[in-house]
Amino acid sequence: MKRIALLILAAALVFPMHAFARTAADEISMADARAVAVRDLDGLRGGFGAGNLIYRFAVNVHAMFNGSSLFERSVVMENNNGSLETTVNTSSLNTQSLPSNLQAALVGNNAGVVVTHEDGTSTTFLNETANGTPSSIINNTASGIDASQTVNIDLTLQNMQQVISDIDLAKQNTAISNIAESVNMQPLGYGF
Repeated sequence: MKRIALLILAAALVFPMHAFARTAADEISMADARAVAVRDLDGLRGGFGAGNLIYRFAVNVHAMFNGSSLFERSVVMENNNGSLETTVNTSSLNTQSLPSNLQAALVGNNAGVVVTHEDGTSTTFLNETANGTPSSIINNTASGIDASQTVNIDLTLQNMQQVISDIDLAKQNTAISNIAESVNMQPLGYGF
């Protein structure tokens, strides 16, 4: 009896898979497919980029070592005819307050500072990742160190009324596109 019940259960599990197996006739034909233009996709995505929105992007970094200012960096990118360009990239290392047994050096194209202690330990302040993203990373292997780093980001936007209008237009285009798509839809699958 158990054997018959198991066979019935196995048939019940396997049958639906075979009953609804797809055939070549079920495949969607892509013969008439065409690529969607980037401009049309931009309209669906909102159609605006950094050039239309960001006017100024500034990052200011300040690192403190044992209560004294050690490092400052300022990077400013401003809009120039629709693209962001770096207009300021300055840094300053202040070693005057460091004890004479410590050495400090800029690293990674001003992306940070390493303070080397006489016992071989170090304190590293990084303010930019390898791909250029602003960050605030402190790696310290020394004892008794008070280390801090502040990263301030200032983002100035422009043309907000135009951006809001672009968003409204994108919403309207999406709604119109959805209506047009629903009119052109062809049924797929099985009719019951």
